[in-house]
Amino acid sequence: MKLRYFLFIASFSLIFTARCNQQKAEQDLPNSIRTVLESRLPNGDLEIAKEHIYLTGLLNEFYYFRNFKPAWTQEGKLTCQARELHYQIQQSQFDGLFPSDYHHNAIEELFVELDSINERGSQVPENKLSQLDVLLSDAYMRLGTHLYFGKVDPEDLTAGWNIPVKKSNPQLPNHLETAIRKKNIAESLESLCPSFPIYQQMRNFLRDFVNLEEKTNQWKKVSEAKMIQPLERNKDIPLIRDRLIFWKDLVPYPVEDEEVYDSAMLEGVYRFQERYGLNQDGIIGKATLEALNESPEDLIQKVSVNLERLRWLPDTLIDNRFIVVNIANFQLDLMQHGGRDTLLTSTAIVGRAYRSTPVFSAQMSYLVFNPVWTVPPGILKADVLPEIKKDLEYLEKKHMKVFTSGGQEVDPNKIDWRNAVADKFPYLVKQVPGPHNSMGLVKFMFPNKYNVYIHDTPEKELFKKDTRAFSSGCIRIQKPFELAKILLKEHPDWPEEKIEEAIQAGKEQTVSFKAKIPVVVLYLSFWTDWEGKPQIRRDVYKRDKPLYEVLSSRK
Repeated sequence: MKLRYFLFIASFSLIFTARCNQQKAEQDLPNSIRTVLESRLPNGDLEIAKEHIYLTGLLNEFYYFRNFKPAWTQEGKLTCQARELHYQIQQSQFDGLFPSDYHHNAIEELFVELDSINERGSQVPENKLSQLDVLLSDAYMRLGTHLYFGKVDPEDLTAGWNIPVKKSNPQLPNHLETAIRKKNIAESLESLCPSFPIYQQMRNFLRDFVNLEEKTNQWKKVSEAKMIQPLERNKDIPLIRDRLIFWKDLVPYPVEDEEVYDSAMLEGVYRFQERYGLNQDGIIGKATLEALNESPEDLIQKVSVNLERLRWLPDTLIDNRFIVVNIANFQLDLMQHGGRDTLLTSTAIVGRAYRSTPVFSAQMSYLVFNPVWTVPPGILKADVLPEIKKDLEYLEKKHMKVFTSGGQEVDPNKIDWRNAVADKFPYLVKQVPGPHNSMGLVKFMFPNKYNVYIHDTPEKELFKKDTRAFSSGCIRIQKPFELAKILLKEHPDWPEEKIEEAIQAGKEQTVSFKAKIPVVVLYLSFWTDWEGKPQIRRDVYKRDKPLYEVLSSRK
């Protein structure tokens, strides 16, 4: 009986001593956290467990206002919020981000070590608790920064992204403090993501592609050497059929001859071409074969870079009514109610790769019927002036005239074209109104530094192409008159009859809008439509790969 009593007293004493020691460590922890934050390398950097600490300013602010008390442990044990943050770091891969950027491995190792110490009933070293606390806080705020602003600064890319970035500040120290108090780490991080519904939908597709990629041992390429017509025989048909089944554009079915492109397979090709924005002609040509060769890994990268592009967009970019042009989709949409309703969709032609249409936003303020086209300096130098030097009749053939800056017409025969230099050319070359005009019969103006606008075109046949990058940067649309009629509906003095009369008149006429309309010119090669279906497009300007390289680099 005495022995049992002695053992009980001894055990209680050990537990009491361990608890007292742990309580003392808890009391000393704020000082330890302060010491960790003040411990710098000779170059001024802060490093913990061989991990660079990025947001020291925000960390100091966060811990100062909580008197340097620990945020992620209690009595030497990890809180549920700490484990939730660890899980959210793992899940960041489905935002197209990389867990290693948020101290994932170091945090995981410290978790294992702390859990092991606690299981043994030993005291957790004070320095381990303070280091882990700062690591977790830095991880939260860095992940939050990337979710809110994006990881990559678009200004660091050679391909311009000229839409203003978010100006608001998420106040991450306060955001984190609130999340810890309310115990809603997951919800708080989600609130920092773009509010566009397609963001979460795209995130789900990225998760699907990651799962598919893990199940795909080897992705065999389909030969792109030959176009395949329906009912033709080709040795690659079995692989193409399997590929359509893999992407669920086709359900498995009994096949009589595996190498024949049969009618059942044709339906799957139609669905596949629709998702990729290709002409649904059923012909397995170069563009369709190129799309069929995109692997789950390729699509992981494609979704990742487009999630990043969405993070660059400010939430205040869109209004009740706005126009969005997706360059990669060769399409214009007029939308209202914040993007919930589409008033008009029109096929578009955008700039050639070497004269790419810029990504930017502006306010459309007026339109012009029967516009006069003043040849921009770049086109004058690259195209028009060389053609005039070869043949002076080029001006007459293209219905062009020469004017002084004051608007007086000049006889082209009196100009020394041989010695004319575009950079010092004292005249303006203008194309007169008419169906031959490069602007067509109507143009929509949203003043910008790129001299880019939306307009009609006489080259209607180009709208039938799969890839429609043919312009010198401006955006040509297939339905300019439909767009004009919708935009002028709020102008009682411009009924449809008057619009038709203005077009037929053949004279330049400007109409100002009562309210300016936001125009957003984007570059998205992957997104989801209003039904939540994935839409995949060719990277016509080859911008995805360079962005992914920067996105996946350790910064």
